[in-house]
Amino acid sequence: HIAMLSPDEKYLLYSNLGTDKVNIMRYHASNPQPLSHASSISVKDGEGPRHIVFSNDKKHVYLLTEMGSAVHVFDYDNGKLKEKQSITLLRDGFKGQTAGAAIHISPDGRFLYASNRLETNEISVYAIDPVNGELIFVQRVSSYGKNPRDFAIAPNGNFLVLANQDSDSIYVYKIDKSNGKIYRISQAIEVGNPVCLKFAPAE
Repeated sequence: HIAMLSPDEKYLLYSNLGTDKVNIMRYHASNPQPLSHASSISVKDGEGPRHIVFSNDKKHVYLLTEMGSAVHVFDYDNGKLKEKQSITLLRDGFKGQTAGAAIHISPDGRFLYASNRLETNEISVYAIDPVNGELIFVQRVSSYGKNPRDFAIAPNGNFLVLANQDSDSIYVYKIDKSNGKIYRISQAIEVGNPVCLKFAPAE
């Protein structure tokens, strides 16, 4: 579902939703065949690895699963992953349909955000332990729409912009940088079928 280079650009990590694995390839930029297999790591059958993000200190990898609606926390060291925590996005006792979507970390590296779709339609907020990288639950907030496919955090860390794919709406949230919590501050911005959001410099 996603492929990304490690921060040192020595490895390529990619998630395979169908095989429930994260695969790691050694990357040799100057070689005619730049990729060679290094290793892989599995999650529980049917979880569906979706998106990956590195911690700001490059020591941890966070994997969001689609069908499992969970975040797996891994220690990362020179192309190797070691799982240390798995935390659900779901409320206690939730039995409906669910699908993890997007995952991002605040610019200051202190908080992780993940969106969840179908019958949940929420953003979950977690604090990142600065010592071990593990997640601590902070908040769940409604997406005020259907299927929050993606969201983006402003480079200054003050705002989060969220796209609800199936209700054709975008909302802006204010981020409290002291505790990571978010608060909706806009009415719906109507955009047909929004699926991806990026910030770009204005010139």
